Amino acid sequence: MKKFKFCGQKTVLYLLLIVSASFIAFSNSFNASFQFDDVHHIHQSRHIKDFESFKSFDFWFDFYNRSPAIFTLAINYRIGEYSVKGYHVFNFLIHISASILIFFLTGKILRSDAIKQDYIVNNRRYIQLFASLIFAVHPIQTESVTHIVQRMESMSAAFLFAALICYLKLRNSREIKRIIVFSSCFVVFSVISILTKQAGYSVPLAVLVLELCFVRNEKGEMNKTLVSVIFFGLLFAGLAGIAGDLLPREHWGKAIARSEYLFTQTTVIPRYVMLLIIPSFQNIDHDILLRNSFFDPAVIGGSAFVVSLLFFGLYLFRKGHIIFSFAIFWFFAMIFLRSSILPIGDFMAERRLYAATLSVGLAMPAFLFWAGSKVIYLSKRRLVIPVTLIFITAIYSISCINRNKVWKNELTLWTDSVSKSPDKFRPNYNAGEAYMKHGFPEKALHYYYRAYSINPLSFGVTNNIGSVYARLKNDIKAEEFFKKAIETNPQYANAMNNLANLYLRNGRTVEAEELYLKVIEIDKDFVAAYQNLGTLYLIEGSYEKAGMCYSRVLELDPENHRAAERLRMIESMEKDNAR
Repeated sequence: MKKFKFCGQKTVLYLLLIVSASFIAFSNSFNASFQFDDVHHIHQSRHIKDFESFKSFDFWFDFYNRSPAIFTLAINYRIGEYSVKGYHVFNFLIHISASILIFFLTGKILRSDAIKQDYIVNNRRYIQLFASLIFAVHPIQTESVTHIVQRMESMSAAFLFAALICYLKLRNSREIKRIIVFSSCFVVFSVISILTKQAGYSVPLAVLVLELCFVRNEKGEMNKTLVSVIFFGLLFAGLAGIAGDLLPREHWGKAIARSEYLFTQTTVIPRYVMLLIIPSFQNIDHDILLRNSFFDPAVIGGSAFVVSLLFFGLYLFRKGHIIFSFAIFWFFAMIFLRSSILPIGDFMAERRLYAATLSVGLAMPAFLFWAGSKVIYLSKRRLVIPVTLIFITAIYSISCINRNKVWKNELTLWTDSVSKSPDKFRPNYNAGEAYMKHGFPEKALHYYYRAYSINPLSFGVTNNIGSVYARLKNDIKAEEFFKKAIETNPQYANAMNNLANLYLRNGRTVEAEELYLKVIEIDKDFVAAYQNLGTLYLIEGSYEKAGMCYSRVLELDPENHRAAERLRMIESMEKDNAR
């Protein structure tokens, strides 16, 4: 593998182009609101409010905590609390870092001795630049960049890219000192990638693809022994995991069989490929039907597509078109963990294509230069292909800007999703939540009812319908739906608390008190129930009981000013009575 200079005037200019293009593509994302999982990981997370968790070694090395990414959220919170712009700037910086690392990674692989074709060798700099630009501005990246919490995806990928650069430098090193340095960096970056998100486990697959396609010795030969060891090692580990049922799975509601998930993914992978090439109909929540039979026509068609694409990659490899075969193998390596036999609740998610976007970034300029070498007209006009690539990059950038508009707030995001997944529960439910948050209860009710018609056993949406009716002062319907929610889940404290509030509003204090006490029995830390019960006791003149409730509220929520004010009022009244 030929040496690659990491500095120089052209390199600096190219990096400035990548940063500038990325900034333009994501310039309208910095004020997008907190979305979806951001509420859980930022607003409701105790880990980011203080740094106590990060003092624990166990916390850092519990893979499910995704500690490196959570640590960056804690830094954001410490600097600006809930100022959304700071979080977006940090996400953007991670994405810029990943794009720059892609520039250097492609620079290394494009100088491999395995590449013989003139259309690649003579246009390395163009391919390197546009692979990085396309990666940086592709609209499929919006979910990993604009969705704050999904910095987990981009950050994990960035460390994976850094690890692979170190691996290639390691494989090209002969000095002991360089071997130690680059092998240590490779291990450290790989571990951080895995700790940030389990997608980092793709490192061995990525190494296998690099060894297969690009790493060559002084004689220009592949290390077939090492390739075989990695391949059969991964195969053995996978088979052992299947045999011992040791492989992880995500449990969302009904357990999904590994075979069902695999069949379903055969229908998802063609969509992924289409999104990478023509990113239309992007959606935060794709509606994917669970497939449970190999003989399902969609599964047969999807399987044929996957197998054909893999064999096409092998064919291109044998013909010496290494970049095209690498693009195919890299795509499968990056999606394999989440598109095979490891069931995940979301069958399809665009963020999973973050690292895989390198495939289209490399293949597109390489294809145009290949076509240029075959067409006399193009071969004589050297600027035609670069101008075409600039046009394609501009189209992707405009699409990225437009997609970021959808991420502006919850309302724009979930109404867009409902328009594309009208029969799926979550988009309708979240659209209802968004309309409720923005002060449109009637519209919220419409979407809640749509979600309820899809899943009438959802006690959450049933409770929310009751809450809307309560807000609209339709107490009869509100009581009906609160009771339905409790019937569906007799331990559902939220619905009980809401029904108790309804009873309290209508003067049914005995029933309200009974429900509040039941809520506290179910959840001893339910702040609202203590506060509402304190209000009930205050109305009834039971100041001592009210004081106990408000004291408990302050134990659970020391910043609750309303409870503190009520408690001071009760103490003042008790002093006046004592006189």
